[in-house]
Amino acid sequence: MAQLKILSKEEKPLLARTEIVAEAGFEKALPDRKEIRKDLAHALKVEEEQVVVAKIEPINGVRKAKIIARVYEKKEDIAKLEAGFVLKRFNKVKKGEEAK
Repeated sequence: MAQLKILSKEEKPLLARTEIVAEAGFEKALPDRKEIRKDLAHALKVEEEQVVVAKIEPINGVRKAKIIARVYEKKEDIAKLEAGFVLKRFNKVKKGEEAK
């Protein structure tokens, strides 16, 4: 489990989502999207299916990564609003596979 710190939350009411910027600290390897998604959902008290991890950027020199994620009000909105490559990655994580 990564140590997660929410840096900012920005409400986007027209898109029915909240954009999250967070920082994840880790001890060994960079956590995968599934683990980060689970930790974010737990921290934000929402269902995992509502969270889309858009980007994971490792921070050089420290065992931390910057996370950019979006939390949707409804699961159905994800298919309407996310880009194709993000949806493909999201569906792989949902099925338990990690995007390559």
